[in-house]
Amino acid sequence: YRARKFTHFIGYLLMTFTLRYVVDFKKRRTIKDVLYWQIITAFDATQGKVTFASAAQEISLMSSPRLEVKVDQPG
Repeated sequence: YRARKFTHFIGYLLMTFTLRYVVDFKKRRTIKDVLYWQIITAFDATQGKVTFASAAQEISLMSSPRLEVKVDQPG
């Protein structure tokens, strides 16, 4: 199984949720994405009564276009 932990702050209350699920290894990323979006959507549906907070985020980069940054120095 795969385990995911979700930690939420409600007022001064800390709640941690662990999500465990069995999934075909070929569908891991798809199912993970679907589950995360369903959870976030459910929190948003409370219209601010319950909020979602996370101290860490997972960022996955696929192929990305080249990014060129130019910084002008003052003076």
